[in-house]
Amino acid sequence: MARKFFIDNNFENNLIEISGDEFNHIVNVSRKIVGDEIIVINGKGLDYNCKIVEINKKCLKLKVLSSIICDAETKSDVTVYQALVKSDKLELITQKLTELGIKRFVPFVSSFCQVKANSTRVDRLDKISIEALKQCGRSKSVIIDKVKSFNEVIDELNQYDLVIFAYEKSKNSLKDVNFINSKKVAIIIGSEGGFSEEENKIIISLKNVKSVSLGKRILRAETASISLTSVVMFKLGEWENIWKLVF
Repeated sequence: MARKFFIDNNFENNLIEISGDEFNHIVNVSRKIVGDEIIVINGKGLDYNCKIVEINKKCLKLKVLSSIICDAETKSDVTVYQALVKSDKLELITQKLTELGIKRFVPFVSSFCQVKANSTRVDRLDKISIEALKQCGRSKSVIIDKVKSFNEVIDELNQYDLVIFAYEKSKNSLKDVNFINSKKVAIIIGSEGGFSEEENKIIISLKNVKSVSLGKRILRAETASISLTSVVMFKLGEWENIWKLVF
């Protein structure tokens, strides 16, 4: 699979100008020259096949030859709500969930989070997600939300057909969950401290929430988030895409 390059600007008359980090990757890392063809994405789901027509000291120009809909995107609409964990773990989660094909990622604060909202760099998470997007072959950007409060998350959950809640006291497993007609699915994962009893009660009380246990072993937050998302994607019929993207 050819490496993709990301642009955040629009283009006119089938011409694209690239500078900054992507210019460096194309010219100095990938050693592309005038006449070479590359694939460019802008986060909207299309692959643009382009030819390099000019290279200057700080920028290059591309001519768009054709565009196609990216076939590496999942059909399922999955959002993951992740209670805040340390930055390195949150970055790992963001990277891997992008590879797995989620559409939206929402970090949030709950009672037992040991990380403060103002210490979480959403711009950094967005950059990591874009890099993962290019690496795994996707072309549509993951929406990385600002850090939300627990109450804001609760207010949003009614918009989903199904919400999967990782809850250590649940008697259910994912095999007990019916995914039929679930077009919009959310997954909610706690921090390493979990949720308070009051928070657990509030989440479980919602009609569209199905609590599930992840087994007898206690998983780290990042392990729980990545493994649960993988299995949900499998249940939604996305295993073929996951296999292509991850392996």
